[in-house]
Amino acid sequence: RNIFLSGIQCKGAERAMQIAGLPEMPVSGLSLQHSVFNTVRGIECSFAKQLCLENVTVITGSQQTFCFYDVEEAEISGCKGNEGIFLTVDGLHSKGIVVHSDTPEELRKTTRVKSPAAPDAVIFRGPDTPREQDRRGGENR
Repeated sequence: RNIFLSGIQCKGAERAMQIAGLPEMPVSGLSLQHSVFNTVRGIECSFAKQLCLENVTVITGSQQTFCFYDVEEAEISGCKGNEGIFLTVDGLHSKGIVVHSDTPEELRKTTRVKSPAAPDAVIFRGPDTPREQDRRGGENR
């Protein structure tokens, strides 16, 4: 609980990061900021809540930047990845994932929300997007 990581630089690893809780005991309050990863696979997170990713760059070969399974209340802000899939969301309990970006429409196009996750599990916000006008959902696959 309540883990803060900042300034990580990683090059050549198999996976940028794996965050894995349990259904009955999710990882809670993890914050990752100002970090750069150049790896084969991106950040994979399962069974977590209150996750904060801020100004994180993840460059992978052809893998998605972020992969979430049963993640609740996550904030992704100022994060960058390669041109492939930015975010994949899966899991029945995934919800409240907010992506803040200067280009929310571009990230929405490269986000996949898979069943059984609800299509509105991900909310996209631009710099001028009021809360009541959230752009919800990724492309379902």
